[in-house]
Amino acid sequence: MVNAGPVVAKMRATFALPRQLFCRQAIHNHSTGTICGRPVGGAVSGREIHKGPDIHREEAIMRARFLFLTLAIFVGAAWAGEWTLIKDNAKSGEKTYLDKSNVQRIGPLTRIWSLTNYERPSGVAGRKHMSEKALVEFDCETGELRKLAFNWYSLHDGEGEQVYSYSDLGTKLPVAPNSAEEAAWKMACGKK
Repeated sequence: MVNAGPVVAKMRATFALPRQLFCRQAIHNHSTGTICGRPVGGAVSGREIHKGPDIHREEAIMRARFLFLTLAIFVGAAWAGEWTLIKDNAKSGEKTYLDKSNVQRIGPLTRIWSLTNYERPSGVAGRKHMSEKALVEFDCETGELRKLAFNWYSLHDGEGEQVYSYSDLGTKLPVAPNSAEEAAWKMACGKK
């Protein structure tokens, strides 16, 4: 008689989600040497049915929960970002921040997320919002910028309902002097 235990244990270690998870009953057919249709070793006469709690299924559920929570934490941390205040305009009530933890550099181009909070609701065509998150691309050599995407939110800090979302390559514009964009360009490109 062949002991299939080590072979099954090796299968569990080899496959993240073992085949037994998909079987209501793990059937070990000794005459064909299979469990749920997969080979497990030498053939032996007889047939054995393993009944009882599906421990493998419970393990897979726990793994899936752990993976989901881990991804949720990392995605949330990436979206939350490391926001640094770069411009506080007392006259307009706008405060602009940059996410320094998520800077992408491609040659002379730098992409970075900005967050702008408005003191009073802002918007166009009835789409009022209190904050905007935008993916901005700066050309560090020419001093130009363009918005690649932006999202408007009903509350400050990109919270609340997403009121509007847009993405496009946008038109390159010169960075205006003494503006939030200039402060962002200097920080993103390492200018002084």
